[in-house]
Amino acid sequence: HEGLHESALRLFTRALREDRSRIPAWIGQLQMLLELREDIEARLWSAKTLELFKGNGDLLACQAQANLRAGDRSAALAQSDLSLRAQGSSPLRWIARGEVLLDGPRSLSDECFEKAASEPSVTPHADCDQDWFIQVRIARIYLRHRRPAPAAACAAAATRL
Repeated sequence: HEGLHESALRLFTRALREDRSRIPAWIGQLQMLLELREDIEARLWSAKTLELFKGNGDLLACQAQANLRAGDRSAALAQSDLSLRAQGSSPLRWIARGEVLLDGPRSLSDECFEKAASEPSVTPHADCDQDWFIQVRIARIYLRHRRPAPAAACAAAATRL
């Protein structure tokens, strides 16, 4: 949450060395790779992780983001579709979907981001992922795609929360 992505990546990697069955650590590792703009590596690791945990919706969402950022929009859309069809739901899945649809009609991505903000979190630290930090994550996606006005609106919403 503090933007120390390199340190967080090392800690997630350490956790996985101790126990490779920790899906939240895999998700964290993939998210840190994406934050560090290691899109190709995130794409590779998401594919390897999905070999271990076939059909996990959050891992599919990470793969969708990795594919999109690596330039494969059609694969990203397919992975996002699969993530939403997988059992359960999470803010991450809706954030990924919103990013995949960002170049389409604005209302579609906006609806996905709104759904992400209203979705209950399944992480152990739900208070950290709910409300304000989801808005920060969405703002960062808007900035990554060079859309400062909606990013500023999300940042303001995060501040209010």
